[in-house]
Order: sequence, then C-alpha cells, then structure tokens
Amino acid sequence: MLSPILMLAAAQAVLFPAQKLIPTSIEREAQRRALDLIRETYGAYVNNSTISHHFFVRLAPAALQHELSKFVWNDNVLKAVRSRFPAGAFVVPDVYHEIYVMRPEIDFLDADKKHFDGPKVPGLTTLRSLIYLEGPRARFVAETSARNYTTDEGSTIILDFYRELHHVRVNGTAPRVIVKAAIHVFDTETPMNYLKIAAHRLIFFGIKAVRGAFESSESTLLMLFDNAMRSMNKSVGPWPLVALLVPLVVILIARLRFPLQTLPYAAHVLAVCCWELTRAQRQILRTLATGVALGRVAAKTGFGWSAVLSQAIWLGLCLFMEANSDMARRILFAPIPQRVELDTL
Repeated sequence: MLSPILMLAAAQAVLFPAQKLIPTSIEREAQRRALDLIRETYGAYVNNSTISHHFFVRLAPAALQHELSKFVWNDNVLKAVRSRFPAGAFVVPDVYHEIYVMRPEIDFLDADKKHFDGPKVPGLTTLRSLIYLEGPRARFVAETSARNYTTDEGSTIILDFYRELHHVRVNGTAPRVIVKAAIHVFDTETPMNYLKIAAHRLIFFGIKAVRGAFESSESTLLMLFDNAMRSMNKSVGPWPLVALLVPLVVILIARLRFPLQTLPYAAHVLAVCCWELTRAQRQILRTLATGVALGRVAAKTGFGWSAVLSQAIWLGLCLFMEANSDMARRILFAPIPQRVELDTL
C-alpha cells in the first residue's frame, strides 16, 4: 500500500490525465488485420503459454508493423492529446513499442498490482498508449487522475507513464493481446531532451533485462524476485533509479583505478551491444578481454582475493550486458526516431 506522502507527490506532479479513445472504423479494421497477423506470428505464445510475453514491434514482420502504424500514435491519436500542450510542442516516439500477450500474474505485495509504469525522470513527460486488441473486458483504474475506464476491444487508454498510479481489474483468465507504445513530449528543443530520453531508455533496459530473467508464474522463487522488482514501480520519483544506479556507479568508479583491466571488457561490451556479431566473433572477443584483464590482475596483485572478487563482479556485469546485448542494441543504442511537430497536425 502506498503511503499518503507518495500519493501526494504523485498528485502534485505535472500530470497528463488519463483518457480513453475509441477507434474510427478504419482504425478498427487495421486493428483486426494486425490481430490476425499477431496470431499468425506469435500464435504459440497467445494460445499455449502460461506466462506473459513481450515482443518488440520493431522486430515484427513488416506487414504487421505496417498495420500497427495505422492506429498506434497516428495523427488521429496525436490530435486527441494536442490541446494539452503549448504551441511549439513536439513529440519523439519511444523506440520500445511492444506487443504484450498478458496472462494472469500474481503479486504477493498487492492484489490490485497498483503501480507506476516507471520511476520518474525529472522534467520528462512520456505518454503511453495501451491498445486492447483482444481479451476479456477489464476496468482500468487511473488513481492519480481519479478516473476509470472499461477496456473494450479496440479501445485505447492513454496515461502519463511516470506519474499515473494505476491498476487493472480483469475478469477471466483468457490471454489479453495489448499493444503498448509511448511518446516523449517536449516544449522546446534543448540538449537536455536527449539526456532525458537516455535516462528513460536506461530505466527501460534495466527493467526489461532483469525482470525478463526472473519473470515466471511457475517458480515461487522467481516470482518473489519479480515481485521485489515490481514493488519498485510503486514508488514515485527517481529513487528506484538511484537505488539501481548507485551500486553500478561504485563498481565503475572502482574499475577506473585499473584502466588496463577495464578497457578490454568495455570494448567487448560495446562491440556486442552495438553490432550484430556471430557466435564465434563473440567468443573470440570474450576470450581476449578475459585473458588481458586477468593477466593484469595476476601481474599487479598476485591474484589477491580482493582483486579477483572485484574482477569477478566486473566480469559478471559484462556477461550480463552481453546476455542482454540484443535488447541493449534495440533500446540503449537505437537511433532516436524523427520528431513530430504537433502544430502541423
């Protein structure tokens, strides 16, 4: 249960109130075609899996991406939010649009699973659209906005990604097929915009990478870990991000003391995250990086336990990044999409 202080902080933030949109007949037809393509592409996950699954829209077949573009943050949807922002405002689409096949999830901490979609990046307004393509009717409760909506098939809910405390009351256990997509809204063009987008991407990468490794409805231990991660989304403000970054920064600062140990790993991680390499190429890079780094440890310390432990932590971090290199390439290092001027709509 959230404390009254956190609830007050969320309410006092600059909030974009949640709203519901009904599709036009043309959009609804595109939604039906997209749903057919989703069933064709991800049918095994929609019909047979017992856990929820997320799929990058950018990796979907071109035909599916084309149908999604007809109703996901199209001009009609942007016009619906245009009046909330000043003249000269523009939007930058987020790179992580996803197709979400949702199954019932258990939360040991909160039966309603109330949450914010992410820890707040100061000064950034990010709007998320939830497009319900298929599944049992549910009740979307936007607590910060004091609004609630029925999620009919085809309907879209737009909410403030960082500031809207919300939950969904679902009737039934059938899978729900949802498209999640976000945009960043800016009033003026400044270099800080790109830093805010980078912070948003870092948050998303951390959440997706860690929760993706532990999300499960079949293992109690993994469910407990997933719920601990989920509990961070019940806090408003940047504190969960700080809690995530402080240990990482401490490790990175410690590594700067031994640059010849650090640089091989850094080059290795950047290579696998920025370029699509074959398995053999990755193995060669890993072997070179590990050999050089451990050789420096031996030369400096004679394999002292503290140096080996420090190196093991650094190696673990690098291997984690390598294991999630595909996600890093698609989130952290993806090019920034072209901006859309709201005044031109």
